[in-house]
Amino acid sequence: MGEADKDTRGSFSLNSGIHHTRLKTSITALGLLASIAAVLLVGCVSPPITIPAFPNASVPLSDSLHRDDDKICVVDARACCRTAGDFTPEQLSFSRIGTAKGELEHSSLEVLTAETDLTVPICILVHGYGFDMERSVEDARWAISRIRRAAGDQPVRFVLFHWPSELEHSIPWPLLPRDIRLKGNRADVAGHYLAWLIDQLPPHQPICIVGHSLGCRVAACALHLLGGGEAMLAGFSSGDGADRPINAVFVAAAIDHDWLCPGERYGASTSVAEDILVLTNSKDSSLRWYPLLKTRPGGSLGRSGVSPEDMRKLKAVGNRVRVVSIEDEVGSNHNFRKYMESESVAKLIVSALQP
Repeated sequence: MGEADKDTRGSFSLNSGIHHTRLKTSITALGLLASIAAVLLVGCVSPPITIPAFPNASVPLSDSLHRDDDKICVVDARACCRTAGDFTPEQLSFSRIGTAKGELEHSSLEVLTAETDLTVPICILVHGYGFDMERSVEDARWAISRIRRAAGDQPVRFVLFHWPSELEHSIPWPLLPRDIRLKGNRADVAGHYLAWLIDQLPPHQPICIVGHSLGCRVAACALHLLGGGEAMLAGFSSGDGADRPINAVFVAAAIDHDWLCPGERYGASTSVAEDILVLTNSKDSSLRWYPLLKTRPGGSLGRSGVSPEDMRKLKAVGNRVRVVSIEDEVGSNHNFRKYMESESVAKLIVSALQP
């Protein structure tokens, strides 16, 4: 029993019994709703599907992927993001999607950072909760095919940043809210490695980070650190990102609506990002339950957008956050592929590729 139960044990009354019963019932109900919210977030992970060829490619996908600028780099942060210990970027691994079937081939940081055409933007995709490597690669290729179609002849380099968000299969569903909170903390750790990775790229290379759901937390943390925000990991240091051309697109962002504001969790992000495009969907059925997964009041950025008070604070440090509602394009679905099926969403991402 808790202390309150011990204090009332000797003077139990009907009213106090009713009070405790209602309290326990309320706690149980909240726990159940949080679990339902967690299940909905897990359910947003898509089943495997056949990945089409890039729609605007003039040659088959298998041939186009043999061109170096068309190979998709995959940065695997699983080995270094499971605990908030020391900063160990040497544990990052690098590969490339080198065939039409999506198989990975070994690569290196040197290949990724080699200076090619500095006018070609690098688009970094960051997945959300519940993705293993196979699913992460599948969704990335799905999104890239749509972005390429919307980009037309505009060249783009793509990087998939993979972090350990996969669902632990041994976890019973009532404990899923706790697992999502754990992955939220892990997203902050992953943000340190994404910030470090961006620091290794040529300083004048245009960069656009596209995050989905909990991946937006990875992206926001990285921007915050590049903007001089306080680090969580011992040994982490970041260069001055103020002159680096960076944009970001947050799709169905599973972060608090005010976390980009000055003085908030990722308040330094707007000092480095030239433009943060927030795609909101008030019909998102998964983000509807987001408030039940946290302790402080308020909705998610991806569903609620920014409040008038948030916008006032953001304008005070430069109008760098844009909010675009896409609910009519997507409906109630939280799935990243569903978002990317929208031609409007793909075009909005393309518009953010060049800071």
